[in-house]
Amino acid sequence: APDGVGRRLSEPERASGGVVLLVDDDRSAATALAKLLTLKGFEVEVAGNGAEAIAAATNCAPSVAIVDIRLPDMSGFEVAERLRALPGGATIRCVALSGFELDNEEFANSAFEHRFVKPVDLAQLIALLG
Repeated sequence: APDGVGRRLSEPERASGGVVLLVDDDRSAATALAKLLTLKGFEVEVAGNGAEAIAAATNCAPSVAIVDIRLPDMSGFEVAERLRALPGGATIRCVALSGFELDNEEFANSAFEHRFVKPVDLAQLIALLG
């Protein structure tokens, strides 16, 4: 297609950042963001809650985790801490995703390295993911 949508990315065009774990209980928002990231060449694994995220991370070994702060079973802060505690988890880049501004002190004392307020600025997120 002339606009590039739907074409397969050649290897040099594909993102080399590894797997992105996207954790959000809003399935439609998660699916939309996952599709956009996939079109940009990222391999994306989606989880709908904290327990799914931990299980997925043990299987897919993500290099980046984008985690919604408000999840039904645990906070995004707890998810990020648990991901970092997994074998090999210390290298996971954790990105907070929230529908509201995060408390600066709470963010500073968390396992998160970056934060985005919904709706996500896709260009900024892609730049961060490299």
